[in-house]
Amino acid sequence: DQWYADRGVRTHYVGHPYFDEIAEQTLDTDFVHGLQAKPGELVGLLPGSRTQEVIHNLPMMLAAARRIAAARPGVRFAVAAYKPKHAEMVRQTLAESGLSVEVYTGRTPEVIAASTACVAVSGSVGLELLARQTPTVVVYRMGKAFHWIARKLSKVDDISLVNLLAGRRIFPEFAVSWDASAEVAAEVLKWLTDPAALAEVRRQLAELKAKVAAPGAVERAAEFLVREVSGRSSRP
Repeated sequence: DQWYADRGVRTHYVGHPYFDEIAEQTLDTDFVHGLQAKPGELVGLLPGSRTQEVIHNLPMMLAAARRIAAARPGVRFAVAAYKPKHAEMVRQTLAESGLSVEVYTGRTPEVIAASTACVAVSGSVGLELLARQTPTVVVYRMGKAFHWIARKLSKVDDISLVNLLAGRRIFPEFAVSWDASAEVAAEVLKWLTDPAALAEVRRQLAELKAKVAAPGAVERAAEFLVREVSGRSSRP
């Protein structure tokens, strides 16, 4: 609201309707419990909903997973693919890598809920990660030219919706044109090896969720408009 107010625009914040959708989701609890029942911590990998995002980001995610597995044997990985086509792309890449990773389609909510931490491409899934309070490293790999242009034009330090809503960096971010798998792995390993660090991120997510993630945005928008219209119609 303050950003608009500084520019002379009157606004009223009602929330984000996506949180209404999340609140209406019904998790397959048996599936979640099945993921959690297996030995070892689970790290979710969310390579994005667009094919080009998967192509650009999956190799770095798997490289980070390989580093995590080497440093902490027993950690498991699950890819939440958006489409069957993407799941097949992941399986083909995994066949060449030798890395053991479970791949699921249409199970993004369950993978997020079951994971100790995630690595996710920047996008609207950040709101779901916030709603489920899952610590996440955000990645977005791009070409060198696009990265250079983006850095020149960008007026914000962060790209993740969670960090933008918080006004500070809760999720580590790597919007890069190079392989940042070592840095991504280090951030995830910090949460897997330091319970206090993991708890602190979850605390910050819970605090932000209470502030911005309440469902009912559509109803609040309608109520505000009705009050505004009613108030104006009674003015001389």
